[in-house]
Amino acid sequence: MSKSMRILRIIMIPVLVFAVVFMGHLLYYKFIAQNSSPIWWRLYVMTQTYWIGYALALAFAFGAYAIAMARRLSGKAVAGSAAIAVLVWFASA
Repeated sequence: MSKSMRILRIIMIPVLVFAVVFMGHLLYYKFIAQNSSPIWWRLYVMTQTYWIGYALALAFAFGAYAIAMARRLSGKAVAGSAAIAVLVWFASA
């Protein structure tokens, strides 16, 4: 796999998570919080409720990125953990 494809794969999942969460918050506000009020968009913008959606989406996107990186580096993490466990075992004996 080329380097550009690997970078695209790492970036694509958090971007999709961000979009889904932001749109989910927008739809929640429209259909549940405002009961499909005709002026829901004006209220959404004037009360700056979009910042809540932005903050939620950013947090979820970072979580998706962190999980993806942890999965990618898990082999190295397991090897490092095993080495530390053996070192502690020998040091305590």
